[in-house]
Amino acid sequence: MADLPPSSLPPSHPTYRHLGTAVVDRSVRIQMLVALVAGLVMVAVPLYLWRRPRSEAPAERDARKPVASASASAPLTALDLPAASAAAPSPAKTPGLLLSEPKTLRCSSGKSKVPPEQCDRQTPLEELLLKTLQETPACAPEKGASGSINFVLDVDHKTKKLKVWAGKSSTLKKAPRKKVLACVTRALPTPEWAQLIHQHQKYQISVLATYP
Repeated sequence: MADLPPSSLPPSHPTYRHLGTAVVDRSVRIQMLVALVAGLVMVAVPLYLWRRPRSEAPAERDARKPVASASASAPLTALDLPAASAAAPSPAKTPGLLLSEPKTLRCSSGKSKVPPEQCDRQTPLEELLLKTLQETPACAPEKGASGSINFVLDVDHKTKKLKVWAGKSSTLKKAPRKKVLACVTRALPTPEWAQLIHQHQKYQISVLATYP
């Protein structure tokens, strides 16, 4: 008997049943493969999302960066420098002037006079006189006049007054000496009387100035 094509076989024929079983088995394998792939994808995607490196937001990156100081980010200008570091012009000096160490001639309280060695030093006033003589070149004698002036500074803490005059040991001639004394008297600044510590009321301080 000749073989008949599968479409013409009756359902009860063995060959027909074999072909149906093969089709069903292939369909089941495809479904299992699809399910396996889907399961792997479902497991792999969460793992990837969990393990992948996260990129920080700009705000977070900016928060982690150290803040640069203003001095490092911008160059300093002359206005930014402290006043102390700016080169201040040095005061003019009286050329060739020689000054002796200040000396206290006498001190007194009321009518009682105290020996010079027992007088307390008036250091701020001594420095005030020295600085005035050093930094006031306009008060130097005119060109051609040379000699020395024994500057005597009278100090009265009660009346808060200063007076400058020339001692007898001065060698500069009278006319130029008078001009120098008047100039130094005008240039002598007023001290801070309230800040001056003193044991007596009056003092006499002497400084010998020699002009070339």
